[in-house]
Amino acid sequence: MSKKSPRYIELRGLKYWFRRDIPVRLQSLFNNRTAHLINLQTGDIQIARKRRDQTLNYIVSLYDTLEASEGLLAATPNFAPLMNEWYSPPKKSITVSSCPPRLRTSDIKPNNLIKIDQHLEAYLCEAKLAPKTAMERSHLIRKFGEWAGLKHLSLSQVDRLTAGQYYTQHISPLHKSTAKKHLGSVKLYWDYLIKRGHVSGQNPWQGQAMPDRGRRIERSSHHKERPFTDEEIRILLYSPYPTRMKDIYKTQLYDAMRMSALSGMRLAEVITLWVEECVLNDNGHNYFNIQQGKTSAAKRTVPIHPQLLEIIHRRQRGKKSNDWLFHELSKERDPSDIFSKRFAAYRNKLNIRDNVQKQRRSLVNFHSFRRWFITKAEQAGVQENIISEVVGHTEGRKSIALKVYSAGPSECQKTNCVNVIKLPSE
Repeated sequence: MSKKSPRYIELRGLKYWFRRDIPVRLQSLFNNRTAHLINLQTGDIQIARKRRDQTLNYIVSLYDTLEASEGLLAATPNFAPLMNEWYSPPKKSITVSSCPPRLRTSDIKPNNLIKIDQHLEAYLCEAKLAPKTAMERSHLIRKFGEWAGLKHLSLSQVDRLTAGQYYTQHISPLHKSTAKKHLGSVKLYWDYLIKRGHVSGQNPWQGQAMPDRGRRIERSSHHKERPFTDEEIRILLYSPYPTRMKDIYKTQLYDAMRMSALSGMRLAEVITLWVEECVLNDNGHNYFNIQQGKTSAAKRTVPIHPQLLEIIHRRQRGKKSNDWLFHELSKERDPSDIFSKRFAAYRNKLNIRDNVQKQRRSLVNFHSFRRWFITKAEQAGVQENIISEVVGHTEGRKSIALKVYSAGPSECQKTNCVNVIKLPSE
C-alpha cells in the first residue's frame, strides 16, 4: 500500500481515525467485534498516515499470532503504548489557520476565539461529514470565530443583529454559491449548539439571506455549469496532445476522460478506484464496485461500458487487488485537486472554456463529462430513476414506491443505460 494512500483513515471532526474491518474468521476472538476503530489523535494527514502504518503493522502481527495458535488464544489488542507515544499536551497558544479579509491574526484574542468554536470538534464528529466537507465547514466557522474574537463576543452574545452584521460584511459580497455555503456552515453549527443546549433561543442565522423571488431575469444574467457539447467532447478526446504539457499526464488524462464520459462517475470516484473495484467476469457482467463517495447514494455498482474494457485491462495488469487503478495519482496528497488542475490546464490549452463575468469557475469542467453522460442517457429515453441509480443520485427515487418499496433497477436496465452512451466519432 502506498504510504500516501488514504485507506484505513477517516476524518471524524478535526481528528483522523484508523478503521479496519476484522476478518470474519477472527471476529469470534475479538468478542465478535467487526472492526478496529482507533483515534489517531491528529488532524495532520501526514502524521495520521504514519500512525496508520504503525497501527496496521501491529494488527497484522497480532493476526499472525492468533492464526498460528489456531484459535486457542483470545485477542486482547493493546493499543495504549502506541497512543501514549502519539500524545502530546496541547499548546497554550492557538494558531489560527486563516483570517477573513482585512483581519490580522495577531489582532485575535485566543480566549474569545475559543468561545465561538469550543464545540466545533464535537459538532463535526457527530455530523459525520465527508473529509473535504468537514475541513471546508470547519474553515468557514472559524472565520466567523475570528471576526467574533475581534469584537470580544462569546457564543451567548451572538444574536440576530450580530449575525446580520457579519452576513452583510463578509457573506453577502460573495458569489451566490459561496455565500450559500458560508451561511449554511454557521447556521448548521448553531442548529447543533441549540440542540445540545450550548445556546438558547432562535437560530440567529435563520433567514439572513435575501429571497430570490421577485427579481427580474435579464438577458445573459443566468449562468450555471453545463455539460460539454459533442464538439467539445470530440476536441478533448481526439486532439493532439498540447505542447508544453508533461507527457506523463497524457495517459491518465485520456483514460479518466473516457471513464467519466462513459460511466457518469465523479472525478474522485474514477481516479481513486482500486483494482479489485473493477470487476471483470467471464460471463460479461463487468462493473465498477463503488464503495465510497459524496453521499450515501454514491455506494453502488456501475456497469462497465464495453469501450472501457481496454483501459481497465491495461491498468489492472501486474497490480495487486488494493492497488490504485490510476497508480500515478496514489502518492498525491490530494489526488482529486491535483488531477482537476491538470485537466483544467489541458482543457484551457485546447480553448475549451466558458467563462462569464464575475464568476471564477468556467461553466465547463471535468464534472461536465458527468453532466454529458446524464444528458445523453435522458435523450436516449432512459428513465430518471435508472439514471439516478447509475450515477448515484437520490433525487430520482424520492417517491414512496421507489424509495421504500422497490429493490431498484435490474442489472440489465443499468447496463442498457450505460451502453446507450456513444462517444462522438473522431
